Amino acid sequence: MDGIKRHPFLAGWFVLCAMTAGGGAGWLYRLRHIYAREVARLEQKSRDLDRFAQLVPAANPENEIAAKAALSAAERQLTESRAGFVVTAAPDPALAPLPANPVEAYFDLCAFVERMRGLAGQNRVGLKPNERFGFAAYAVEGPEAALLPEVCRQRRLLERLLAALFAAGPHELLAVERERPGGGASGPTRENIPDYFQPDPRLDLRVAGLLEGRAVRLRFSGETAVLRAFLNDLAASPQWLVVRRVEVEPAPPGEASTPGATSPAAAPFLTRNFSVFTVVVQAVEPVSAPSAVLP
Repeated sequence: MDGIKRHPFLAGWFVLCAMTAGGGAGWLYRLRHIYAREVARLEQKSRDLDRFAQLVPAANPENEIAAKAALSAAERQLTESRAGFVVTAAPDPALAPLPANPVEAYFDLCAFVERMRGLAGQNRVGLKPNERFGFAAYAVEGPEAALLPEVCRQRRLLERLLAALFAAGPHELLAVERERPGGGASGPTRENIPDYFQPDPRLDLRVAGLLEGRAVRLRFSGETAVLRAFLNDLAASPQWLVVRRVEVEPAPPGEASTPGATSPAAAPFLTRNFSVFTVVVQAVEPVSAPSAVLP
């Protein structure tokens, strides 16, 4: 103690050295800890790099060839798998060749009737029990050879129009009528065959030698939206379909509203008001070899 009192500066210097040594030791400890932590991170990254190197092949010519071979094998397998699930679309009846004889035409019309009945059922369109869609005259036999081409073209036109009409969702199909082919007698002459109607000649667009075509008349019940959807579909058709007449009248009392209400208490809050629509459509097309030219 006497030495410290006699040499205070020297004592202070020893104290300062001791404190510095202690701080340096702490700093060295922390530095060693940081170093050890960074070494551990480096070793972990090295292990990760080794693992990824094993998972992902190096970009060398051998691996590239192997990858291309694997890709080709996968593509072949995919092609074979797709070939097993190919769905062949049903042939379009409108593109099929015309029947060559009355027997073929008879079976063609029978198939047409079945297709239209199925389509009407899918769209919940009411039909008469024995609906023949304008071809009741050929319920038991085909058309005469002389009328065969025109009858088959009428069938194609009606298939196009009925598909559009059924898609519009009418309540019921009431009548399908077509022009009498050739303007004379056609098919059986029974009086109760309602196949034909006589178009108004003032509305006929056909021009001899330039434009040919055919007209049909459809009568159906439904809401106004049905008529609008049907006409819009015809307007968008690439075929030359011209609406020549539209008539609207109130539906009979049994069809004027939603059926099924047996008493005022059972009546629906909202009813569907139906009308009866009669639409005459004429399809025209240019004659392939015109024999006359308009002035």
